[in-house]
Amino acid sequence: MKRLQTFLFRFPIALLAAAFVACSDAGDELAVVETARVSGITHQSAVSGGEVIQMGASPVLVFGVVWCTNTGPDLDLHLGFTEDGSGPGSFTSILDGLQPGITYFVRAYATNARGTAYGRETVFTTLDRGEVTDIDGHTYATVFIGGQEWMAENLRVTAFNDQTPLNMGLSAAEWAESREGAFAAYNGDWDMAEAYGMLYNWFAVADERGLCPEGWRVPDEHEWNRLMNVVSGGPTEGGDRLKSCRQIHSPLGGACDTGEHPRWEAHDSHYGTDDYGFSALPGGYREHHGAYTALGFRGFWWTSTAYSETRAWRSYMGNYTGAVYRRTYDKTGGFSLRCIRDIEQPDAP
Repeated sequence: MKRLQTFLFRFPIALLAAAFVACSDAGDELAVVETARVSGITHQSAVSGGEVIQMGASPVLVFGVVWCTNTGPDLDLHLGFTEDGSGPGSFTSILDGLQPGITYFVRAYATNARGTAYGRETVFTTLDRGEVTDIDGHTYATVFIGGQEWMAENLRVTAFNDQTPLNMGLSAAEWAESREGAFAAYNGDWDMAEAYGMLYNWFAVADERGLCPEGWRVPDEHEWNRLMNVVSGGPTEGGDRLKSCRQIHSPLGGACDTGEHPRWEAHDSHYGTDDYGFSALPGGYREHHGAYTALGFRGFWWTSTAYSETRAWRSYMGNYTGAVYRRTYDKTGGFSLRCIRDIEQPDAP
């Protein structure tokens, strides 16, 4: 009888011990991951990431972040996620394709053979698109990229900020000879100027009276380089991500597939996706001898950086390439302009 009592006494204790071990093991099966603070917030992107603190019962196969506009995003219910590596350690994640002025919930995750673990949830709100008005009263949409606010449209102003009109209506010979600030509508067509912006010689860019709205400036060569270092794909592939999606036979369809101005000419493999809201358009240019060319095929933008007494730096994109090129050109050439200003990026709470 004593042996039976001893057995009965020990049996529930053994069960409790087994249950305790099972619960402890279950807690250790999944990885442990922390979510990084969100930073670098723009109107369409942000930076987060995390750290795999423990891998759990088996190696971490993949980690990243997942986000949604509702609380509790996971790999089954989300608007987007990243896959940033495997194993232990910290990682950085780029959240892109976001919408302006929207609140998002984000969590880091880590998946091993036993399942997926999630870090704490953090919340952030993307920036709204802005706007700015020039001295003529034209209002432009703006976007936030890499710590700077860029115009999302080409400049159309016809006067300096002191309201002195720029030279306009110049013949080809007059254009070639002018060493004062001047602008032109492509082929003298004001409808095209409204769609693609004006074409300015570099003397207008260099004039101290200024073309950009107060607090804004024409970007220099280094600021264009900074833009391309921020954009996914860089200078060799980032052009397609900066271009307006408006293009003849765009594979994106909808409003992107259009023959109406403004738009890019068709190409078999290159098309704009406008991932950053920059909406680059091919306004063509006025050559140094006064002729017009390349509307729909190429877009050119002056920088404020001189190369020599007669030449200055420009950036350009073409319908035939995903690259953004940097070249110099005669200061008498007529190119599009964008303006920028510095901003302070807010951090997520």
